[in-house]
Amino acid sequence: MESTRRAAAPRPARRSVRRARRPRSRGSEPAEPAVCSYDPSCSCNHPNDRRRTVILLILGVALWSLAHLFPVATAGTRRRLLTRVGEPAYKGSFSLVVVASLVMMVLGWRATTPVPVYAPPSWGVHATQLALFVAVGLFVVSALPTNAKRVLRHPQLSGLAVWSGGHLLANGDQRSLILFGGLGLWALLSIFLINRRDGDWRKPDPRPRSADVRVALVAVGAYLALYFAHPLFAGVTLPMP
Repeated sequence: MESTRRAAAPRPARRSVRRARRPRSRGSEPAEPAVCSYDPSCSCNHPNDRRRTVILLILGVALWSLAHLFPVATAGTRRRLLTRVGEPAYKGSFSLVVVASLVMMVLGWRATTPVPVYAPPSWGVHATQLALFVAVGLFVVSALPTNAKRVLRHPQLSGLAVWSGGHLLANGDQRSLILFGGLGLWALLSIFLINRRDGDWRKPDPRPRSADVRVALVAVGAYLALYFAHPLFAGVTLPMP
């Protein structure tokens, strides 16, 4: 019997399938957080970055306050400094310090992630709008002749204090406390120090009623302009009253 060799049928080629390897667990070590690009609004910023932005905001408020309190609290030192360096150099240095403090406050505010400290009341937003209207009116009073100056000795500083307190009724985060609380305290302290330095207040002469009407109209116009421009420079849209 003749032996025949059968050709073995070719086996189908195996597909090489590579399974994705699971990352080895390293015991109880936590997974490394994803590293993102620096974004002030991102909550995954490192604590050191958040701390630096808060410090920048604090330094800006402190520099602004000290620069304005210095000529009020130390009148004698200011006069000696003016005599030594001259008025142009003094005013130039003062302006540079004020601009630097403003830049620090703006950069610190924009880069600081808000962290809630307290819950503002539900009516706080509407109270803030009323406070803003009063504050704008006081700023206009300080710039124009009106009979309101016979009632308020410091309308501009009073307006800033009202503006600061109003914002704290609607914002309960740490950066609002630093900025608005710090500027409000500076305004109140300035009023106290100026009154102590200048002594008795001499009221200005009376003005016609038309001056008060003009101031009221300007105040309403200024408030409306601020209301619609608020989202542009503050990033927050004010609700309708």
